[in-house]
Amino acid sequence: MKLPITVVLPTLNCRAKLDRHLSEAGEWLSEVAEIIAVDSGSTDGTRELLEDNFGNLSGAAVLSTEPGLYRAWNLATARAVQPFIYFSTIGDMIGSNGLSKLVAAAEEHSLELVVSVPQIVDEDGREVRGLRWPIHFLEDYLKGGEGLFLPSPAERAILSAIFVPETILGSSASNLYRTALLQKHPFPEDLGKQGDVYWAIRNLSACRLGLLPDRLASFCWDGDRRTSWSDLWAMMIAMTDDVDKQRRGDRGSELLHAVSRCVIQSKRRQYRLLFRFETTLRLLLRIRTLGFMLKIFSRSPGYRGLTRRRVKAAKMILDDDKT
Repeated sequence: MKLPITVVLPTLNCRAKLDRHLSEAGEWLSEVAEIIAVDSGSTDGTRELLEDNFGNLSGAAVLSTEPGLYRAWNLATARAVQPFIYFSTIGDMIGSNGLSKLVAAAEEHSLELVVSVPQIVDEDGREVRGLRWPIHFLEDYLKGGEGLFLPSPAERAILSAIFVPETILGSSASNLYRTALLQKHPFPEDLGKQGDVYWAIRNLSACRLGLLPDRLASFCWDGDRRTSWSDLWAMMIAMTDDVDKQRRGDRGSELLHAVSRCVIQSKRRQYRLLFRFETTLRLLLRIRTLGFMLKIFSRSPGYRGLTRRRVKAAKMILDDDKT
């Protein structure tokens, strides 16, 4: 039986790389129920190659749209009929076993989003050393277990907040989404390469989330994924909205539990990310135009708890450095 997945394949002038991508994906392309390729106006023969491979294939479609990665994702998502979506961006790879594990976790725990740890590689397939995302900092915490499944909105909200301007989403090359989730909450199309980061900060607390310790897929790093200040502005708005929702529910104790569970128990590099987050907040609080957005969060029980934890962590790190 085929995997209940719609594979979304976005393309734009990548004819030279598409051959290799389809060749490596050939292991599992025949095992998924639906394939939707979306070309964004290629002029190098990419569209023609897609038509040759999928034009007459049952369960496959080739669509066209204006340029924009998340515009292509959203178009395919709106057309998808399978319960799960996997984004297969050119250069990013996963195996049949990886897809099966993602589906199994989603079905067993009724998850809307499954995040696994991506292996970051360059265009030649070599591991990019020294580059770590928030999901990599959580990897050691996740190792040795079956995964971390977060039923509490407060736990998910704190994971959205502490890593700003990044998120635990990592790379969608390693993740599986519930189709209904993305059809209800599409990706923003006007934030460049940071659309998935903004989407995660806005929506993680509202969806059933699972984190897997396995490295199931590789993400091809092109060396250009910077966050602009305008992107940070939009993400901070989303983050403060999320945390304010938790404050209205008077879930300060749950927020503290989430910090203890997902941050304090892991290695000291995560404390430094926590410091960076708080420092960013303090800096932005001094800017009058952003003060009204962050005031609610700065007064919440969760924020005061983060501050107490930060002081405790700082003492631990200073003591460690002395020895």
